[in-house]
Amino acid sequence: MTGEFARSATRVQAAVFGAACAERAAAILFWVVAGDGRTADLEAYAKELEALWTPGTLTEGRGRIEGMRELVEGDGTSGARAFAYQGAVALHTAMGAEPVLGCSSVLRDMAFRLGRRCGADLLTGEDETQRQDIADLTSGAADGAIRERSREAGRRWLALAAGQFGGRPGETGR
Repeated sequence: MTGEFARSATRVQAAVFGAACAERAAAILFWVVAGDGRTADLEAYAKELEALWTPGTLTEGRGRIEGMRELVEGDGTSGARAFAYQGAVALHTAMGAEPVLGCSSVLRDMAFRLGRRCGADLLTGEDETQRQDIADLTSGAADGAIRERSREAGRRWLALAAGQFGGRPGETGR
């Protein structure tokens, strides 16, 4: 389904789909970065996420976030940091020229991994959220409803991560 949408989506629809994916992944990313006390990085990530919701906004953020801790350390991290990495990848992918397939894949992987780690089936919910986002985007629904749905999913994922990794995200050995 995302393949068909990727081929037929307008530039704005694709951008909003990417923003929705990044929004779901951002809660854990922001939690880890805030827990590290990295205020400037948190502000940069938040600025780029906000810009995604205004398609056509030009920023230099994609290059900047490539040099931030999550993407520099990469996939070799563990615990909460591994999910922060996936959040940064989702944000970076959403900022690219073709966000639909990449963001879909990153979020499905994140849902699978977090669900497996927490003993929950998050992948089914992520697939349904992506289907609903596509249906809303192709029918002309307001971006605000899509964003709120994504924020709610992000909060659920954050609650699971916080429960799994404790209240302090920097402690990744758990």
